Amino acid sequence: MRSTVAGPTPSRCIPPIKRARFSVGGDFSIRTLSALNLDRQVGSDGAAWLGRELVAKDHLPIADAGFGQEVNTALGRRAARLVEIGYAT
Repeated sequence: MRSTVAGPTPSRCIPPIKRARFSVGGDFSIRTLSALNLDRQVGSDGAAWLGRELVAKDHLPIADAGFGQEVNTALGRRAARLVEIGYAT
């Protein structure tokens, strides 16, 4: 579920992501996109990575299994939360 943000969202309103990249073997790497866990992002009254992903022009590929499934569920919950607090429609 993707949501529509009410009004413009200037990039200066969303704090920058501090990225960390960890190499695990040679097959993949892990990036930290937010210091907040998924539940805290869902309930946040401020900007969070989940909200960025909801309004992103190019969405990150997210698996529909394991942690990816948790992220997809959190995206839906975050969209509902943004509507609830009047930030989205």
